Amino acid sequence: MSNPPSETLSLKIPEMLSQKSFFLSSHLPYYLQTIEQLNSLTTQKLKGADPYFVTQFLRGRAYILIDSVLSMSNPLKTTADQKLVTDLMEAFIDFFVEYLNSLPSLLKEVFFY
Repeated sequence: MSNPPSETLSLKIPEMLSQKSFFLSSHLPYYLQTIEQLNSLTTQKLKGADPYFVTQFLRGRAYILIDSVLSMSNPLKTTADQKLVTDLMEAFIDFFVEYLNSLPSLLKEVFFY
């Protein structure tokens, strides 16, 4: 026998957990370190970078941070926050362009052609 809708349990997720609340000022060192690492990978042209670090960094830290920034529901209130987000996105785009430019040489090393 099923319960009528009024008697079913309702799970309510706390509002703070259900939305991405990422306050830039409290995570400033995290942002700056991520930007620095993206810039470092870009200037090194991915040469000599530890594959494990690159994979964990790109698929973990950078992905989560950029996803959080892109899906922020709160508008940026200060120009410092706007600059921080702009610097992060610019560093990621620069890295990605460098990755695409170096991809043929990286694939040549893998496929031996």
